[in-house]
Amino acid sequence: MKSLKTIFNEWAQKADNAYIEKQWILSKWEILDGIDWPASKIDLLFQTIRRGLKLNQSDSLVDIGCGGGWIFTGLKPHARKVTGLDFSLEMLKHAQIAGKGSDLICGDALHLPVKDGSFDCAICYFVFVNFSNSEDVTQAIREMMRVLKKGGRALIGHVPDRNFSSVYDVAKKEYLEYCHKTFAVGKNIRDDCLIQVYTLERKFFMELLEKEKIAYQIRDSFNPFYRPGQPETVEWRFDVVLEKN
Repeated sequence: MKSLKTIFNEWAQKADNAYIEKQWILSKWEILDGIDWPASKIDLLFQTIRRGLKLNQSDSLVDIGCGGGWIFTGLKPHARKVTGLDFSLEMLKHAQIAGKGSDLICGDALHLPVKDGSFDCAICYFVFVNFSNSEDVTQAIREMMRVLKKGGRALIGHVPDRNFSSVYDVAKKEYLEYCHKTFAVGKNIRDDCLIQVYTLERKFFMELLEKEKIAYQIRDSFNPFYRPGQPETVEWRFDVVLEKN
């Protein structure tokens, strides 16, 4: 079985810079080529992230699991400094183009090659879906908190809630039907690079964070299937906001 790092390296090589301007595909939010996110949808994503992080322009920010650099690039105008971190060197090659001079680090979310208290804020968006067990989740949270300054904030974004799997399946089906009617949809581009999705429960985070004595909030997440008439956030994905006391 291929390692997760190998899968992402191969996907980044296959993409070959084709999706630098469409990173919702590079990040595998979509499975079909040709789907375009309007500016309003992209703006909504970053608004929900900034609200969760309470990001301000004096903050230093690390994007853990940054992939092609879409998230930290979008947050760059709203922070003093941004750093992208990913274990896939091939993904970081895309991030180098998208980020245009931003600091990049090749490293693992479970063993961050970063000193204690280095950042005001951290984001780990659409990353926990790739973990395979609760031990990795716990270790990633501990590492995230370690690299934060006192009073620092972190956002674990877009975690799949296993209690709403059937609701997600319906939403995805409806969204794909909408896309086929709206866009010049191309081929399926990710059948050969699928990974198993790791779903979690909000209760798990509550119990873990209370045990770790970490201040937190849990909220509904950005709706990746957003289009006119649809809600901006959904309950089948959730965000976890952390604060270091």
